[in-house]
Parts: sequence; C-alpha cells; structure tokens
Amino acid sequence: VTSAEAVLMEHHSIEKLKDLCTQQSQSEKQKKIVFTISPASLSDLYRHLYLEGNETDNSSRKLPSRQWLLAKVSAFLQNEFDAEMVIDGTLPQTISLLESATEFCYRYRKRMSRDESVDLVSSQELPSIALSSTQTRYINKKSDNLNSDDDETLTEVTTVNHPPGLMIEEDGQEKTQSATLKTSSLPVLSSSCPGFVCLVEKTASAAVPLLSSAKSPMAVAGTLMKTGMCNKEIEANKELFHVAIMPCHDKKLEAGRGDFSWEQQTLLNYGNAFQNEETINVSNGEIEAEDLVKEVDMVLTTGELLEVLTEAVSNGTLSNETNASSVHSIRCTFDELKDAASDDLVILQSQAEHLAPLNRENEQNVELYGSGSYADYIFRYAAWDLFNCSLPLDEPLPWADSSQTNTPTSTGNSGGVIRRRRKRPDMSGLRELSLYKHTDGTYSCMKPKDAPSVEPVLKFATAYGFKNVQTVLQSLSKKTTSMDKCSDCHYIEIMACPSGCPNGGGQIGANGRRETPRETKERVRKVVQTVPRVISKDGRLPMYYGSNEPFSQEARRIFHTCNHVVPELELSTGASAGVAVNATKW
Repeated sequence: VTSAEAVLMEHHSIEKLKDLCTQQSQSEKQKKIVFTISPASLSDLYRHLYLEGNETDNSSRKLPSRQWLLAKVSAFLQNEFDAEMVIDGTLPQTISLLESATEFCYRYRKRMSRDESVDLVSSQELPSIALSSTQTRYINKKSDNLNSDDDETLTEVTTVNHPPGLMIEEDGQEKTQSATLKTSSLPVLSSSCPGFVCLVEKTASAAVPLLSSAKSPMAVAGTLMKTGMCNKEIEANKELFHVAIMPCHDKKLEAGRGDFSWEQQTLLNYGNAFQNEETINVSNGEIEAEDLVKEVDMVLTTGELLEVLTEAVSNGTLSNETNASSVHSIRCTFDELKDAASDDLVILQSQAEHLAPLNRENEQNVELYGSGSYADYIFRYAAWDLFNCSLPLDEPLPWADSSQTNTPTSTGNSGGVIRRRRKRPDMSGLRELSLYKHTDGTYSCMKPKDAPSVEPVLKFATAYGFKNVQTVLQSLSKKTTSMDKCSDCHYIEIMACPSGCPNGGGQIGANGRRETPRETKERVRKVVQTVPRVISKDGRLPMYYGSNEPFSQEARRIFHTCNHVVPELELSTGASAGVAVNATKW
C-alpha cells in the first residue's frame, strides 16, 4: 500500500460518516445516504450475536432469520445515520455472478475456436492509470535511441477517451490498449478480491489480461445506485452518498479506483440507455476531478459496524441495558427496535428464486460459498451453457482438495506398502473440480473409467490464502502443468484471505481473542452457514436487466470494468512522467 493509498483509506471511517451527518443537519442541501451490506458481513454479525457461546445466552431462545437481522440492522442505520435505502449484497452479487459466468463462456468459446498454440497472454499491456470510467492515461517508457551511450529513457504520456466498461472485438469500435478484451486469455481469474487484483496489477503484469472484467458486487451496487436504476423514488434535490459495509479493508482501496468514477451526466445517460436501449456518445473533453461521481463514496468494515452498534448501546441511545454484556445489549436492542416504515427506508433484496436454501450442516467445503460462490456458480452455468449439462442444484459439487488429489505416491520394498508424502497444510485452500465427457456423449464430474487418460472439458480451481495465490501466479508465469499447479485450469477463484471473505481482515472475527486453527475453521463454518448461495435456475435473469442480455454491449458498459498494469512507482510520482501524485490510485 502506497502512502497515497493510505491517505485514501483514512477517508473511509466512522468519524467521517458522523461528520457528514452533522454537516447535513446544518445544511439545506441534503445528501441521500444509502447502504450496501455484504452477505459475509451480515453473516459474521449474525454469528457474533447469535451463534457464539455467551454467559447471557438463553438456550431456549429461537434463532432469528437472516432477513430479520437485515431488517433490524437497516432500522438501526436509519436511526443512527438517517439512511434512506439499504441494499442486501446478494442482489448485486447475483448480477456480478451472472456477468462473470457469461464472460467466461464467451472467452472459453473464443479460446477453443483458436489455434491451441496461441499463448495464454497475447501481448504486454502498457502501464496505465484510470482517471475515470471513460478516460485512461497510458505511460509508455521507451529507450532513447539518439543517446545510445546513456541509459536514459523517454516517457510518453497519452490520455485516451473511451466508452466505459469493457470493449470486445465484436464491438466494431476503435480499440484502446487496455479497454479491449483479449478473448483467448485463459484461465480466467476472479477479480472480486481487491487484494488479489492489487497484487496482480502491481507485480504480475502478465496475468492482468487473465482477470475477469466483471465488476465486484460492491461496484455493481454502486452502479445500480448512482445510475438511478434502483432508486426511482429519489428526490430531485438530493445527491446520493453510498456507504458499503464490507468484510475487508482492501475494499476501501477498491472504492478509490478511477474506473469506478464517472462524469455525472455520462453515468445517468448510460443508466437510462441500459433500460431504454439508447445510444450514448462519450465526451472527448477533459474531466475535472470535482465533476466525478464515485460509485462507492465510503467503505466501512464489519468490525466498524459492530463498533457503532456497541457505542450506541453503551451510550444508552438505543437501549437501557447498561450492565449487561455488549452482545446481550445489542440483541435486546434489536428485539425492541421497530422496523423502519417503508416510506422512510427502502430495503432491496435479491429475488427468492435466485437463492438456494441455507442447509449446510453436513456439507463439505462450505467455505466455497462464503466469498460469492464464483467458482461453484460459474462451473454450473458453464456446464449448462457450453455442454447442455444440468448439474443438480440441491447436490453439492464434488470439489476435491488439491493436496489430496495430487499427492504423489511411491512404492517401497517392504511388502508392497504404499507410502504417501505428508500432506502440506498450506495447500488446504486449493481445490479442484473437473467436468468430463463420457463415451456415450453425457457429461459428469466423475472421470470415465473406460478412458482414464481423457482430459476434462472444464477444469476449475479455488485458491484461498496468500501462499496459494503465490502458487497460482508462479504456475501461470512458468506455464507448467506439474502437481499443485493451476496453469491448465480454465477458471480460478482466488481470494487473498485464508478461507476467503468470511475470514476477511475487516470481519469481527475472534474479536481480539487468540484462536487455534481448529477454532478459526469452526468460526468460518458458522459464518458461511448463514451466507445465501446464489443459484442460476432456468436462465432467469435478475431484476433491472429488462430486455438486455448478460454480457451484451449495454451490460458491458455498466457492469464490467478494465484492469491495468500499474506504472512503476517512480513513473507515478516523478515529475518527468507528468503524472500527479493524486493519480496514483489503482
């Protein structure tokens, strides 16, 4: 994290939000405060309040539902910060998953239709900095051929105006260096984890074209809010201030990406165009920083939300429970807190048919569902879309631990005993799943016994934790297919945190208490237990799509983004580059 990024993160704090509320009470021009709550954040709060042992627990108490807790937290945000709208994170997550799945199928078909000798990454991208969603600054460092005796280089800085979102070859428009998708780039790497995206953009430029272009659920929520697609009842004299409650501190950096900043009229025009199928022309003029609208104005972590709840209870603003524990007091507060009237607060949730029932008591690999279920969802969607293979939604997929499936064996001389190498604990976050075509034309996740050497038509993997992230990036850079490598995969879901978002650095977690690995695993299991799993059923589209299709040109403009090769630090801060320090946002 650079010093500029550290300053950026200081803007995202409870104190800043309280200052805004204080200013609003003294100003005639009001901002409409809206919240998005991540599913992982809401589930971690649920675990902390209702699933952990406590001396004040009532064993006969019936556990509340997730929807009940969402309503109570929303009412609290309305009382504390005058919130006027709360979005359940499963709603934008549904859109993000669908766009990710359709993008993968597009890239898979393109890859399979091309010569297998084509490299995974076709060319090196120029370093670039996004100034806004429609303006990118490219930095090209060249050797000075005129002064061959010197080691000096020339730096060309070019600012390019382009349509927002993602461009592909079929768009038939003038291509820019970074805005056009390299359709043969496989494997696709998930891009919902800002820590992983930051690592790739700064240290692994060759892997940048492999990143998915689909926006994260947080960014999709910002798009829905700021385009006016989900706030038809907004008053004309109010501006939106979007606060996202997330399980990770790195989400504060993601909110500062230039790709998620729009010129206000352009943002509204594209939102209207998506719903009314209109054509938009991008302005070629310079965009001033003060004219930009951010999709996400502030990010608070789950732990910071708990701090606000605890402070409100201890101050007696919401409850008279002064001597009881904070957990017990918050629960009593929620029991007494009346749900906000629909005229004062709007709560948007995902449609029921897009969510699977919460029944994971005996299910293996439950942590796969805590970070958005990208690999699981896209695998099912791709099997159906590419091979017409419908995998049962009520049965978990047979994800296998890579450290077990790829453990080599050796036969000794003592009675034919098979000796296996010791399982490496740091590989526990690597899982694999494959789809095979059988001789009778059917497909399944079981390898055909009559053709043991057959290659899978789909191979997916997950990698959680920084060590496993390094394993994947090293594998891709070397393009090897050895054991414990993922270079032959088609899609990889990658999360920087061990166990993914339920164990994010911004979560309540152990709340300062030291944990054993077993206790951490159990805590994560409790969090994931209440995280809804988004499913794709019968090709039904989420709300707000209207007559548009996923990954259509209209959808790529507002639900997709670009990734960048971040310039070297001296190029971002040096005067010779012509790049201001405040532009060093990733």
